[in-house]
Amino acid sequence: MDKLIDCHCHLPHYGEHFEFAIEKLGSQGLKACIIGGVDPLDWLAQKDIKSKAKGMRVYSSFGLHPWYVANTETRQLEADVQILETMVDSADAIGEIGLDYAIAKSSVERQRQMEWFERQLNLALSSQKAIVLHVVRAHHDMLPALKRAMKRLNLTSIPCMVHSFTGNESIAKSYLQLGVFLSLSPQSMKSVEKALISNLPLDRLFIESDAPPHLLRAGVDVNEIALLHTQRLLQGYEKLAKIHGVSCEELFIEIESNLKTFFSHRKAML
Repeated sequence: MDKLIDCHCHLPHYGEHFEFAIEKLGSQGLKACIIGGVDPLDWLAQKDIKSKAKGMRVYSSFGLHPWYVANTETRQLEADVQILETMVDSADAIGEIGLDYAIAKSSVERQRQMEWFERQLNLALSSQKAIVLHVVRAHHDMLPALKRAMKRLNLTSIPCMVHSFTGNESIAKSYLQLGVFLSLSPQSMKSVEKALISNLPLDRLFIESDAPPHLLRAGVDVNEIALLHTQRLLQGYEKLAKIHGVSCEELFIEIESNLKTFFSHRKAML
């Protein structure tokens, strides 16, 4: 089976073993993936991975993750954004960027996250890039931010995906009305109600592994990690297919179509 698409993963976390990991993942059916970016070192790793990937479509995303923003001094963030501006043309998307209120507790911390998120959002929109969003306990602030950007630029939709989506029916509908894709991971599918998932339109959904979650430690079995990576991804496909009453084959075709739409959507902005 050579049809799996991982709509959000972290290949740089395989470290020096990424070439072996890509070969292993490909042999297990993974044919394409979108990488979620976190910081400048990660962006450079993505460029290396993309240039060396064989037999797999790798889509890069460059962005400052909200966790990185929370732990980095302003002066360094200013320098990072300047680097991002010089590298934006070589990225397929900007991300993962966003708001994470699980770590930003105070209004000052949340305002700081919003500032750096909006700077990157504006860069993405001005560059006609697709956008990968990280949103944790912050949908109530993310949705107005997207609407402000749309109003300012007179857009009818915005080329975004919310990775590892967790939210209720009202939140899901609000994103869908903006043309945003919702990406479901094995973890997020545990918290999103089955009834809601069954009502989400397949042509606005993605499936992701969000794997591996951390940089691999020395001595770990890369073969086992890669196997778990694709197993988790396939389980997500099987669960979504069952909930919607379609075959995995039909779902593979739908996700492939959604991927093309996601990366061509920006053309409507020109």
